[in-house]
Amino acid sequence: MIDDEPSVVRALTGLLRRDGYRVDTAGNGRYALIQLQARPYDVIVCDLHMPDLDGPAFYAILTRQYPALWVVYLQPAGNFVA
Repeated sequence: MIDDEPSVVRALTGLLRRDGYRVDTAGNGRYALIQLQARPYDVIVCDLHMPDLDGPAFYAILTRQYPALWVVYLQPAGNFVA
């Protein structure tokens, strides 16, 4: 879970852990890349808008280094992407 909003991180990690998933968190894409070097992940849930390394910049790096990794992006409520 990559997000700079603590309330979002708490809510989503709580739901995922309740359902039995192991969840690690990072406050932005740069911290997430460091964690990816330490261990493999099955799926990444990522915010689009974060300081330092946002979702699109993170994805550009991620697809070069970890092309098979699944990424789910979070969009703020009310802003729909088609």
